[in-house]
Amino acid sequence: MRGRAEAGEGGGRLRPPSRDRVARRALVLAVLGWRGWLELRRPEGAAAQVAACRGWLERVELLGELGDEERRLLLTEAGAWTEDDVVAGAWAAEGAGVLAWALGLLDLPPHDVKVEAPLLPRVLGVFAPEPAAFAGELRTAEELAALGAELDAAGGAAASAPSGRDLARRVALERRRALAWVEGAREAWSCAAMGG
Repeated sequence: MRGRAEAGEGGGRLRPPSRDRVARRALVLAVLGWRGWLELRRPEGAAAQVAACRGWLERVELLGELGDEERRLLLTEAGAWTEDDVVAGAWAAEGAGVLAWALGLLDLPPHDVKVEAPLLPRVLGVFAPEPAAFAGELRTAEELAALGAELDAAGGAAASAPSGRDLARRVALERRRALAWVEGAREAWSCAAMGG
């Protein structure tokens, strides 16, 4: 396994989550992102896919990983999400993308391009009996720091650019929040997820 970022003694940093915890969070966020995509696009068979998803979350014992808002979103019937719920799902996909990257399973698109929500379930193994997310290896502290520097630069450049760069700034922000959680700078996912 690659080297892990470790929390410094007394340095104000928390212990980074384990590979399995990152995998569980990535799977939950991928499902949220995918569900948001289903709610937005409303393809034929979406209701059946939503129902199948609930069953899969139970089978792989991920229901305990859900926060209150995630539980509400994922257990709501198909077609019942609000516009704000769909937006939250879209930003959850960015978090899932960063976690998939941190597990070595995904190359992130440029920081002004959103992660494709339908790609994440395939990459992470949503619906598989043994999801691929659990086979990933966490990247090194150096790799995490390098992405952080890229995201900080991308967010700063987007903030100082003429209007129309709001998407790039928001993508960089959401990715940075997810990365901070992987690095151990945030204890609870709720602090890092969905623009909170």
